[in-house]
Amino acid sequence: ANSVTPSGEGGSRVVELGPGQGAITEHLVARFPSMTAVELDDRMISVLRESMPSLDLIHGDMLQLDLASMAEERGGRLSVVSNTPFYLTSPLLFKLCEATEHVESVVMTTQREVCNKILSPACAPSRPPSRRTRTGTQPARCPTGLARSSRAAGGARTTASSPSCFSSLGDPAVSLTCLPRLFLPRPR
Repeated sequence: ANSVTPSGEGGSRVVELGPGQGAITEHLVARFPSMTAVELDDRMISVLRESMPSLDLIHGDMLQLDLASMAEERGGRLSVVSNTPFYLTSPLLFKLCEATEHVESVVMTTQREVCNKILSPACAPSRPPSRRTRTGTQPARCPTGLARSSRAAGGARTTASSPSCFSSLGDPAVSLTCLPRLFLPRPR
């Protein structure tokens, strides 16, 4: 929550994607009372409404969110926060890559493997995407998009840089490592 760039009055341009039960949200809303959270899961919507009744909560799919409209409604570029599940990391990164003119900063937690791939020199935009497919429907691509001010947990305690599709925002960086024991259920 401390890594998030203040954005808009009261944090009106701070958007958390997939808050779940609100572990990060409670810290964000203390700093940014006018922030917005976007959650798809009906059960989590109920938990969030009960625990944080003043939270501006959108019941919807983060991948369907119109970031351009949201930025326009809030009067400027957004600061995006997400503790993204592994299976949504690449689609979310690609969505954010397509919306760089509407996004000021991105703070994400991801798995170490994702961080390593994002920060890898082999993931540079000049390298052609792999022709192998994950789902049989689209070529696998390297998720090379994070912004300056981006924070991806799960890598090393050092700061690193890599080419990025967010060229107008800067390079991705790892700010800290989250230990497996901090999560419930604990990752394998």
